[in-house]
Amino acid sequence: MPGGLVGEKGAPRGRAFRRAPEAWDTHSMSVRAALDAVLQEDQVAYEVDEARGLLRVPGLAPEGDWLLLAQWSENDDELVAYAVCTLAVPAPRRAAVMEFITRANFGLKVGCFELDLDDGELRFRASVDFEGATVQPAQVRGALFTGVATLRAYLPGLADVVEGADVKATLAAIEARR
Repeated sequence: MPGGLVGEKGAPRGRAFRRAPEAWDTHSMSVRAALDAVLQEDQVAYEVDEARGLLRVPGLAPEGDWLLLAQWSENDDELVAYAVCTLAVPAPRRAAVMEFITRANFGLKVGCFELDLDDGELRFRASVDFEGATVQPAQVRGALFTGVATLRAYLPGLADVVEGADVKATLAAIEARR
């Protein structure tokens, strides 16, 4: 379905970390099939670029300033999920945001923030390596929605830092709520 949307518009989105339905045949499921199964189960609309091995979830964020991307490897043994902020970090604030995400990354158990210092793109990355293992939809869901949950938690603070807020105080306030 290149370029098309799968799922219903306005449906509930991102009911993360639910049990996989018993009907899923996980013994022969590809990463791509697991992505379809998870997103269709959660009624999340998405677009697929098969040629690039890329899945895009537009409109997942009620705030509207980030999107979810998932990319799988050619040999179907890796999944990388990105929650990408669609607002670039301005050049004068990149050093402060870099400090913020470096400090945040130090305490994160799964995934990490990334900042492109050339163009200001900010994203959160989570991945799963399935080499020699069976693809499990629960792991795919975890990779997808870890980024979603983490970016939702940290994005307001990141926006404050872009506006000039103190990095340490902003991060401490976020982490006190987590």
